[in-house]
Amino acid sequence: MKRLTFLLWLLIEVFTLSTAKEGYSFLNIGLREGLSNEFVNDMVMDEQGFLWVATESGLNRIAGNKCTIFKTSNSNIGEDSFINLCYDKGSNSVWMQFKNGKIDVFDCKTQTFKHFSEQKEMLQKSVSAIHGSSDGGIWIAFYSGDIQHYNANTQKFTTFPKRLFPNIKNGIRCIMDDGNDHLYIGLRMDGMYVYNLRTKKTKFYSHNPKDEQSLPGNNVRSICIDHMKNIWVGTNLGLALFDETSSRFRTFKPQEQNPNSPAGDNIHQIMEMDNHTLWIASDLGGISILDLNRYQHPYTEKLSFSTNHQGKQWAVFQQYQKNHPRFFWKRMDWQL
Repeated sequence: MKRLTFLLWLLIEVFTLSTAKEGYSFLNIGLREGLSNEFVNDMVMDEQGFLWVATESGLNRIAGNKCTIFKTSNSNIGEDSFINLCYDKGSNSVWMQFKNGKIDVFDCKTQTFKHFSEQKEMLQKSVSAIHGSSDGGIWIAFYSGDIQHYNANTQKFTTFPKRLFPNIKNGIRCIMDDGNDHLYIGLRMDGMYVYNLRTKKTKFYSHNPKDEQSLPGNNVRSICIDHMKNIWVGTNLGLALFDETSSRFRTFKPQEQNPNSPAGDNIHQIMEMDNHTLWIASDLGGISILDLNRYQHPYTEKLSFSTNHQGKQWAVFQQYQKNHPRFFWKRMDWQL
């Protein structure tokens, strides 16, 4: 199993993407500025504009120049070492996934933690990924290959057992739905599933070296559905645009003679900003930016990526919200 060690310089960036010629201004936030630990695994921004930073040793809430640290020694939080965060706007709460496979929820209104994994209906297994669902609930994926959906309104769980997904051998990396009864499940080294929540049917996709229109790599780290409902898939062997009608993938990889190709092919994160630019983070290559405003049918059009090669390895995870300072994060050193 691949192990990733994250070495962070947390960078807060105030910037505008209206022109590629504008420079970047970075502010370093580390231990001296009050961060609990410089090994950062995830960040989210809540509706109030607070930036939540999950580290190897504590949860941080940043508001301007003030950093509030939550640890087991000073709060009711369940653990100090984090993997993933998820902000739910409907309930105004921050969901957190710990390295021990458990989940806590912080209610931003009451300022209290809830040990969500203690819910009786939740599977008592190690959690591998969490993601907000289109209906305001939460998707919870487990290393075992099982999946649960939590309905925040009814406070009920729906379980999708591993037997529905027999090709899962190494667990789930990412999960999300499109709001139209399709659940996308990215797997660790095994490919990708699409599960129809209405018909209960599954489709499995994996890399076929003899088919250039198959999934480019089986290690699916990120899935992003943009505002035009295009489905972008980030793998260990390239970025892909998935056409569900034909079950085909259009793959994008770096090309030495093409400066408009993506910066790297080992993709770790894909995010769409409020201004409809798609940011693709890869190790070694850097960050690629695709302006979706220029295209109507990206699957068939010639696409032009702009790149940012500042630094050795970068990853992107950001909430690009209006009326808040934009932020940008993470330089990483990867150990496989």
